[in-house]
Parts: sequence; C-alpha cells; structure tokens
Amino acid sequence: MYEMLVGYPPFYSDDPMSTCRNIVNWRTHLKFPEKANLSSEAKYLITRLLCNVNQRLGSKGADEIKEHGWFEGIEWDKLYLMEAAFIPEVNDELDTQNFEKFEESDSQTHTSSKSGPWRKASQEIASANAELRAASSNAKTEHFQQQPEA
Repeated sequence: MYEMLVGYPPFYSDDPMSTCRNIVNWRTHLKFPEKANLSSEAKYLITRLLCNVNQRLGSKGADEIKEHGWFEGIEWDKLYLMEAAFIPEVNDELDTQNFEKFEESDSQTHTSSKSGPWRKASQEIASANAELRAASSNAKTEHFQQQPEA
C-alpha cells in the first residue's frame, strides 16, 4: 500500500543489508514524505499494518482491515462484481507487453529509462528469483537422477 501511494518501498536502501536494517528498525525508518500528500487515514492504516504483530490491524481477522476508515465506501461483498479500473490487453500466456522493457547484459544487470529507488530493488528481486529457479531446477534434476529405474 505504501509503495502504491508513495511510489517507492518504505524501507528502501541501495544496499540490501541497509534495507534489512531499515525493516528491522521500522520505528525510526518509517517516514511519510510530504510530497506524497497522504491522508491521515492512509498514514494510520499503513502504520497499523507495518508494526508489531500484537498491534497489527488484521491480526484479529480481515474485517479489522475492511472496517478501517480508509476503505469507507468499499462494498466488499460486491468487489468481484465490479469492473476493474484497468484491464490489461493480453494476447497469450507469453505476452509481456504490459511490463517494462529492460536491456539485458552479460552481468545480469538491467537498466530502464525510468529511475527511482524501487528499480534496484526490482533488479535484486529478479536476480534472487532467477537464483531460486536455478536452484529448484537443479534440485529437481538431482531428485530424478537419484530415482531407481522401475
């Protein structure tokens, strides 16, 4: 929610370890930029979602979140009946036209014409996902190689 309203993640840093420290020390690092012009309801909701679990909104069920003032006017029972504000055009299951284009290089770093703190985080996530896929693929290969023939 923070990232959607502000435009970048709440605890971003150029260094992954610093990002982790910012998350762990969220009390001192959670800031709302003035230029985001967030309502008091939005700020309160975000702070109640990014806090200790015993104080977290929703820890007693989703209705706690649904009843928050920021969601006033949302007809939760009719949500699935509503038309989406944006319906992407998708030609087939491999269609990527709705995603940003990144130049690829041998070093696996991606660049984009757009800039912002979220770009590096997106690159790190993509890199981590690629490593996980590779590890998963290797684990599957090893598993099937170890299977005795019938």
